Amino acid sequence: MKKFLIYPLTLIFSGSVSAFTELKGSPEELKKYLKPDVSTVRIVGSAEESAYADIANANLIVKTESKSFSNAIGLNVRLREKIVSAFVQAGVDPNDIKTSKFSTSPQYGWFGKEPSSYEVINRMSISVTSEKLLQEIAKAADQYQEVTFSSTTFEHSEKEHFEELVLSAAIDDALTQKKYYEKKLGLKLKPVDFQHGSVVQDPTEGSLMLEEVVVTAQRMPAKYSSSARVREVVPTFDEVGYEADVTVIFEIVEQ
Repeated sequence: MKKFLIYPLTLIFSGSVSAFTELKGSPEELKKYLKPDVSTVRIVGSAEESAYADIANANLIVKTESKSFSNAIGLNVRLREKIVSAFVQAGVDPNDIKTSKFSTSPQYGWFGKEPSSYEVINRMSISVTSEKLLQEIAKAADQYQEVTFSSTTFEHSEKEHFEELVLSAAIDDALTQKKYYEKKLGLKLKPVDFQHGSVVQDPTEGSLMLEEVVVTAQRMPAKYSSSARVREVVPTFDEVGYEADVTVIFEIVEQ
């Protein structure tokens, strides 16, 4: 009877031993195996840089009207040629003057089936790098009733350089925070990964207000000179702002 009882117990014991995996290695290796999770922290660095815009894109609308379609087109062409010639003489690069395709719309009377006149519209975009040239563009809008100053936008020619500059500053900000936390908390942090979005370029509040003033400005009475009005409305090319955020992931290294 005793042999019968001992035999199955022996089988059960030996089976339970073979179910465990044998672990070998140093205490540090066993610790990493038993606790594989690595403690990490995320530090967000941010930076802002601003620069003065040095390119202004002014947009004009040239609208002519005549009873004859061909005459309306001819008037538009000749007026634009006159305007372009004045801009070039003032110092605008001809390559910086762009014109759109014609758009036309017949004008009908109250009861007429045939157009009473034809209206031809053409848009011009002129890029300038000084206030003086911007004043010349405004003069054209004041001089000709057919010309309207529709809008102006500002650009920065060193955009790529400032994008790199603000991104580098954001990384430096994250590393400065890392040193601070290491000192205050007695930690050792090692960078293991990073994430960053695109650099954002926005006009400053001042440039937005300036653009609104230029776009909505109406023709002044004749007693006010064009140059005086432009100097008041457009004192200078305003600022553009660059912003960047970067997230650096650090591993907490045990000391």
